[in-house]
Amino acid sequence: MTSYNQSIFITGGARGLGLELSKKYLGEGFRVFAGIRQSNRVTDQLENLYPKQYIVIQVDVSDDQSVTEATVKIKKHADQLDVVINNAAARFKETLLSLDAIDIDTSLKAFNINTLGPLRVAKNLADLIKKGEMKVWVNISSEAGSIANCQRNSEFDYCMSKAALNMQSALLQNEWKEDQVKVLAIHPGWMKTDMGGERAPLSPRESAQAIYETIKKNKENVDKSTFIDYEGTPYPW
Repeated sequence: MTSYNQSIFITGGARGLGLELSKKYLGEGFRVFAGIRQSNRVTDQLENLYPKQYIVIQVDVSDDQSVTEATVKIKKHADQLDVVINNAAARFKETLLSLDAIDIDTSLKAFNINTLGPLRVAKNLADLIKKGEMKVWVNISSEAGSIANCQRNSEFDYCMSKAALNMQSALLQNEWKEDQVKVLAIHPGWMKTDMGGERAPLSPRESAQAIYETIKKNKENVDKSTFIDYEGTPYPW
């Protein structure tokens, strides 16, 4: 078993922010477990460039069995994780429908991915993060999940699923406090991704670079969970 000083698992690692986070942590010497649903040209290139350091883990966070199988694969390579970043998320076009036109089935899909997906990961990887040295658990949240700062009158499923993810972050921090695991909910900024669109002012690479530094600066104080943006500025719950 090849030894690396630190290991990280990143869901949604095939593109956008997850891909840029993978690249950043590879450059910092981490062994990266990239949780993806389907490989692509870039992930194949990373496997060739970083053999044994970059490990693709096929996973669908909306499926119990898939997350369980992914956990088994990770444990074949590592007996601990220093950082876990729950980045996989979905924002469906139906999210923008008015209240009277909401498609509840689509809303359930959003919750299954955005909220229950990270919870499945937490259920399965709790023992690995507790054994890590850094012990940082990150849920990529959104300003859309801030109840105190809510100004929208639609996008019910996406906003509600991220608000629920924030509550999950607070509960996990309470659960893992004695194990010295730090839980962060991070708003990554408005990025140029499939979800954010081309008008967004921030590139996934810029967000990933800032998130890396923000995690390093906020990995202490396990007494309460922390909701911040990608630059470390506190965000209202």
